[in-house]
Amino acid sequence: AGYDPPVPADGSAALSACKKDGPLDVVVTDVLMPRMSGSELGRYLRQLASTVKVLYVTGSRGALSSDKPHLSKHEAVVDKPCTPTHLTDAMALLVKT
Repeated sequence: AGYDPPVPADGSAALSACKKDGPLDVVVTDVLMPRMSGSELGRYLRQLASTVKVLYVTGSRGALSSDKPHLSKHEAVVDKPCTPTHLTDAMALLVKT
């Protein structure tokens, strides 16, 4: 779809990369990850750049709801399993906001 994302191993590595290389426009993250949840990553990234957009991918909406009950206008959720088309469509909508 024309995106060329870095693919860090986990949330901590993603946060380190953003601190080193500068903020990203959009971050796609799983909600449940080792060492740092996706919503924690989103919070930390937003502290670095308040306009970063975060697309959460989850197989368990309950995990996202309990950790982050409300989404901002810069956030969206895609349920797993999803197709590449679902991801690119969600990213396109999120980038427009």
